[in-house]
Amino acid sequence: MFFKQRFEQAILRSMPVIEAKLSTFESLMPASKMLLVCLLEYLDFRHQQLNWRQLAPNCCKWLHQHNGDSCYIETQPSSH
Repeated sequence: MFFKQRFEQAILRSMPVIEAKLSTFESLMPASKMLLVCLLEYLDFRHQQLNWRQLAPNCCKWLHQHNGDSCYIETQPSSH
Protein backbone atom coordinates (compact mmCIF):
# COMPACT_ATOMS: atom_id res chain seq x y z
CA MET A 1 0.00 0.00 0.00
CA PHE A 2 2.88 2.34 0.77
CA PHE A 3 4.30 2.17 -2.74
CA LYS A 4 0.90 2.64 -4.37
CA GLN A 5 0.30 5.79 -2.32
CA ARG A 6 3.79 7.03 -3.10
CA PHE A 7 3.21 6.43 -6.82
CA GLU A 8 -0.14 8.24 -6.75
CA GLN A 9 1.31 11.19 -4.83
CA ALA A 10 4.12 11.49 -7.39
CA ILE A 11 1.55 11.64 -10.18
CA LEU A 12 -0.46 14.28 -8.35
CA ARG A 13 2.67 16.37 -7.70
CA SER A 14 3.66 16.18 -11.35
CA MET A 15 0.36 17.41 -12.79
CA PRO A 16 0.86 21.11 -11.89
CA VAL A 17 4.40 20.89 -13.31
CA ILE A 18 3.12 19.44 -16.58
CA GLU A 19 0.42 22.08 -16.71
CA ALA A 20 2.95 24.87 -16.18
CA LYS A 21 4.97 23.58 -19.15
CA LEU A 22 1.97 22.84 -21.33
CA SER A 23 2.67 25.66 -23.78
CA THR A 24 6.03 24.10 -24.66
CA PHE A 25 4.29 20.96 -25.92
CA GLU A 26 2.93 22.87 -28.91
CA SER A 27 6.44 23.39 -30.23
CA LEU A 28 7.56 19.81 -29.64
CA MET A 29 7.59 16.93 -32.05
CA PRO A 30 4.34 15.01 -32.57
CA ALA A 31 5.71 12.06 -30.60
CA SER A 32 5.96 14.23 -27.49
CA LYS A 33 2.37 15.35 -27.89
CA MET A 34 1.30 11.76 -28.37
CA LEU A 35 3.13 10.79 -25.20
CA LEU A 36 1.23 13.40 -23.21
CA VAL A 37 -2.11 12.34 -24.71
CA CYS A 38 -1.32 8.72 -23.80
CA LEU A 39 -0.33 9.68 -20.27
CA LEU A 40 -3.51 11.64 -19.63
CA GLU A 41 -5.70 8.97 -21.20
CA TYR A 42 -3.94 6.33 -19.09
CA LEU A 43 -4.68 8.30 -15.95
CA ASP A 44 -8.34 8.42 -16.93
CA PHE A 45 -8.38 4.70 -17.66
CA ARG A 46 -6.38 3.28 -14.75
CA HIS A 47 -6.39 5.96 -12.06
CA GLN A 48 -9.79 7.65 -12.15
CA GLN A 49 -9.70 8.09 -8.38
CA LEU A 50 -6.81 10.57 -8.71
CA ASN A 51 -9.08 13.13 -10.34
CA TRP A 52 -6.14 14.79 -12.13
CA ARG A 53 -8.50 17.01 -14.13
CA GLN A 54 -9.23 19.15 -11.06
CA LEU A 55 -5.52 19.63 -10.39
CA ALA A 56 -4.69 20.49 -13.98
CA PRO A 57 -7.72 21.96 -15.78
CA ASN A 58 -5.57 23.36 -18.59
CA CYS A 59 -4.21 19.86 -19.28
CA CYS A 60 -7.80 18.71 -19.47
CA LYS A 61 -8.58 21.41 -22.04
CA TRP A 62 -5.42 20.59 -23.97
CA LEU A 63 -6.34 16.90 -24.03
CA HIS A 64 -9.83 17.71 -25.27
CA GLN A 65 -8.36 19.82 -28.10
CA HIS A 66 -5.94 17.12 -29.22
CA ASN A 67 -8.13 14.11 -28.58
CA GLY A 68 -10.01 14.88 -31.78
CA ASP A 69 -6.89 14.70 -33.94
CA SER A 70 -7.26 12.02 -36.58
CA CYS A 71 -4.08 10.21 -35.52
CA TYR A 72 -5.59 9.54 -32.09
CA ILE A 73 -9.06 8.67 -33.31
CA GLU A 74 -7.79 6.24 -35.95
CA THR A 75 -5.55 4.39 -33.50
CA GLN A 76 -7.86 4.18 -30.49
CA PRO A 77 -8.43 0.62 -29.37
CA SER A 78 -11.93 -0.67 -29.87
CA SER A 79 -13.97 -1.50 -26.80
CA HIS A 80 -14.83 -5.19 -27.13
